[in-house]
Amino acid sequence: GKATVAREQLYYSRKFIGGKPFKFIDFTNGAGSAIKNEAELAEDGQEEREEQRLDSPDILAIKGLGQFQRFEAASAIRNLIENWHVSDFHINAARVSPEAGVADHLSTEGENLALVAQYLYENHRKKFDAILDAMKRRVPGVANVEATETTDGRIVLRFRDGSFRDPFIARFVSDGTIKMFAYLVLLHDPKPRDLLCVEEPENQLYPTLMPELADEFQSYAQRGGQVFVSTHSPDFLNSVEPKSLFVLTKDEWGYANSQCGRFSADQGALRRRRQAGLAVAPTHVSGRRSAMNDIVVFAEETSGRIIAEALAHTLGIGSRTRCIEHQGKSDLEKSFPKKIRTWGRQARFIVMRDNNGAICVDKKAMLAQRVPAEAADRVKIRLVLQELESWFIGDPHALHEANLIDANLAARWPFKAKFRKPDSIRHAKEALHKQIEGRGQIELARLVGPCLRPERNRSPSFHAFVAALRWAAAA
Repeated sequence: GKATVAREQLYYSRKFIGGKPFKFIDFTNGAGSAIKNEAELAEDGQEEREEQRLDSPDILAIKGLGQFQRFEAASAIRNLIENWHVSDFHINAARVSPEAGVADHLSTEGENLALVAQYLYENHRKKFDAILDAMKRRVPGVANVEATETTDGRIVLRFRDGSFRDPFIARFVSDGTIKMFAYLVLLHDPKPRDLLCVEEPENQLYPTLMPELADEFQSYAQRGGQVFVSTHSPDFLNSVEPKSLFVLTKDEWGYANSQCGRFSADQGALRRRRQAGLAVAPTHVSGRRSAMNDIVVFAEETSGRIIAEALAHTLGIGSRTRCIEHQGKSDLEKSFPKKIRTWGRQARFIVMRDNNGAICVDKKAMLAQRVPAEAADRVKIRLVLQELESWFIGDPHALHEANLIDANLAARWPFKAKFRKPDSIRHAKEALHKQIEGRGQIELARLVGPCLRPERNRSPSFHAFVAALRWAAAA
């Protein structure tokens, strides 16, 4: 039969009165009363109630009475609940081209993604630009996203790849690209929801994006919202503070039990979960020691991450290595200690940063001071001298194999005085671009990275980084 609300009560103590709580709403089977003089309760404590009957006993009183301002408590609770958002994002729904209109918040399934993107572009340009910057950092190749209106009055999302002249419309881009853009739109909402619930954000996303996505959720919470995420991803869990993590288990009677990752008492049970490969908290109950978890490289930007991944594959440890890019030097220096603390005790870490003409000893000492004491023996600091392009200059044959210079130049390059010592070139990026024009930093990294070979590179800092990778792999 049809479900009904047998009893509904809203009661609590006002902080300026104390004592017995007031029943602001008290309804039984669709009929009851509510306090209408909440503002005057502070003065005399005398309540005034108004009798009401709902149209049907299956309607919540808080929903009906909350529409009237004289019922302040009901209105406040109703507004709070209505500002909650549950994200059950559907890729196929987000690919559609909706009719032109206005939408300022992303819907539950995401079918209005194009409309919200257009709204942010027109009314909150700084927010939209922040979303684009995040997309460029986290989805290789994405140069721009546009929401354009077609001749038949529909809004189409177009994703521009830096390698192609014409943009791709939403239905032709990858699931991961669409989903990451949708999450960024959701998390950069100008008016954050009081409560945001997200179901398994790891679906259709690269595992390497999980730490960055976890940071986005944390930033959203710091702006005023509260976030609940259900996940089965060890990659996501290892990026979350243990105090923010709860493990849900089902007992033999079918009841769910919640256990906070920070204060887990049953270490034996947690150990059995880890041995079973179940996703659990990073400090006490880290996910199983998998090939994806035990070597972690922190790079300051995209091109560094691309080179680190390429070298890991060259050394045969690509499946064990996770490379995480940051938004420059300050972001790297600020966030890598936190990531190390929450990652788990089995991993080894390499912090990779350009030196940019600084005094190497001082720079390494500064970074080493930021390493958590408990992880000092599992971290290597590696400086790129002076810039990443020094490593490219140190292997001219890699540049030739990437079809960037001809064989004759590759053979002569090591004998040129200015290229003889790659790590001593203060402005390596500028020097390389004089030889190779029209190539961006990220594009160069993608082309040259797979061609770099340790046995022929003349950059000492390159060899120091390779040695650190081998040290991490030998653990």
